[in-house]
Amino acid sequence: MGIGSFILPMMDMQFRIMQPLQEAQPAAGIAVSALGVLLIVLGSVRDRAKKARAIAQQQQFQVPPYVPNMPLPPPQAAMWPGAQQTGNCMRCGQPLWAGDVSCRTCRLPVNFYTPQPPPQPPPQQFAYAAPPPPPVAQRCPNPNCGQPIRPGKKFCATCGTRVP
Repeated sequence: MGIGSFILPMMDMQFRIMQPLQEAQPAAGIAVSALGVLLIVLGSVRDRAKKARAIAQQQQFQVPPYVPNMPLPPPQAAMWPGAQQTGNCMRCGQPLWAGDVSCRTCRLPVNFYTPQPPPQPPPQQFAYAAPPPPPVAQRCPNPNCGQPIRPGKKFCATCGTRVP
């Protein structure tokens, strides 16, 4: 039943459409039924194929179930890129493998806080050591100038006299 069941009676055409097909009415009914069955079968086949693809994708990314304390078999360990043991768990002592985020037994994070020794205080400076004396400013040797001269200079900046 579609929109035609509402429109055709309003236009008084519901029986006029079938009049040309009076002799072929049974065959037309069978053809329409066969077309409906064909569409249903094709739809179900497509739906099954779609479900099968979805299941295959899920199984491709599915991780095998976790079994605690399961050691890695040696031939398989050589094939896995992260199968190198990197240490032991600080809590339970089980081996940790490269790429582990947490212990496989007790679930302690790999980067868990490890106690560090307290920082050493800086060496003490003794109070009796006197600081070095400030550099003594020299005076110009010219008796007419007498201006202070900065350390390391060879000539007086005011009169140009050479400093010994």
